[in-house]
Amino acid sequence: DITNLKGRESQHVTTSSELGNILDYSIDLIFLFDANGLIAKVSESVMETLGYSKTELLGKKYVDFLYPSDVEKTTSAFESILRGEKIRNFEIRLIDSRGKLLYFNWSGNIKQDTNQVLGIARDITELVELKKKGAQEKFRIQTILNSSPDLIWSVDRDFKLVSGNDTFLKVIKDTKGWEIKPGDPI
Repeated sequence: DITNLKGRESQHVTTSSELGNILDYSIDLIFLFDANGLIAKVSESVMETLGYSKTELLGKKYVDFLYPSDVEKTTSAFESILRGEKIRNFEIRLIDSRGKLLYFNWSGNIKQDTNQVLGIARDITELVELKKKGAQEKFRIQTILNSSPDLIWSVDRDFKLVSGNDTFLKVIKDTKGWEIKPGDPI
């Protein structure tokens, strides 16, 4: 009957509007790809984060925006998604419109009835840069400690080794015969 039809049509319009809001207001990047890897739809956050216009993105292959050394592993993951596998926590790098390298954690799934791939990405660039900075700082401190002839070490409250300079590790090995490493009890 016509009343049921009008009701379903109204519900469809409401659902479409809600989905449009998700694409407009999501902080995470949302992509819809066809089976050939062409970008079919993007959220506003994709354009904001990457700096490309919708016309620069739609109809282009996803590989056009990948950091070159990530193309092979990403293509392999995309093919896995097309075979029905769900991909989670997949890290890739994209190049934004200014040429800056950005890091993303991806999830992907296939929409079986249309053979389209839904990809959702979170920008983890700041996190990756903080980890790199932390690793560099740790290396710098260890280099300073290793330049000292004194025995320097630190332990946690359970008396497990947190760190030790090369002199400390050598003396422990030479006097006690221990090959000690961080996490070992002292």
